[in-house]
Amino acid sequence: MKKQFVLYLCLVLAVPAVAQKVSPPESRAYYEERSRKQKTAGWILLGSGTVMAVGGFFAFGNSWYSGSYTETDIYGFVMLGGVASTIASVPFFINSGKNARKAATLSLKSQPALLPGNDRLNSAKPAVALAIKF
Repeated sequence: MKKQFVLYLCLVLAVPAVAQKVSPPESRAYYEERSRKQKTAGWILLGSGTVMAVGGFFAFGNSWYSGSYTETDIYGFVMLGGVASTIASVPFFINSGKNARKAATLSLKSQPALLPGNDRLNSAKPAVALAIKF
């Protein structure tokens, strides 16, 4: 019984250790492109949502006294859809800002390096800088 328990314990502990994968960090261009696409999607949702909400509001007001309940309902749903689209644009802007900050932390800089040799001069060498912020 002890052998089975030890074997079971080894299997349970070994499986997650083998399954762990470390993904390489993404490049600066990846985060810049992602930020740009998310910002574009946010502006499209915000613009179309505002147009739908304002247009639906005025059309809803004009159709209120026309006696057509179907038309009034349609314009009411257009107005609500515009408000929902405008609200849905907020996460795209937030994530775009996060990705832009990630792209800003990945940069190529020249850093001083002390090279061994006869001259022992500090010279600037290209280096990749990564700042991790929590």
